[in-house]
Amino acid sequence: MSFSAALIAVIGLIPLFNNFFAAPSIADNLNPDTLSKEAISLDIQIQLSQAEYYQDSAKQIEVALLETSDEQDQILKNSEELDALLKELTL
Repeated sequence: MSFSAALIAVIGLIPLFNNFFAAPSIADNLNPDTLSKEAISLDIQIQLSQAEYYQDSAKQIEVALLETSDEQDQILKNSEELDALLKELTL
């Protein structure tokens, strides 16, 4: 057997080798059921991360509103005190 014939035989066996060892894992990855399950899983993960984001945002908004409410209460109290002082000065 010549060198070129041996080389052609080895090159011809490479696709068979790849089909035997690599193709099952590739075929599994391209399986429509597997892809569908992965897509659903990814969608659920995205939805969970969005829910966590909205929950964190809601907490931050609540804190901001409470701070604003406290500030408004303090402003109202100060305004009432100023009104009382002005009444005392004008009477």
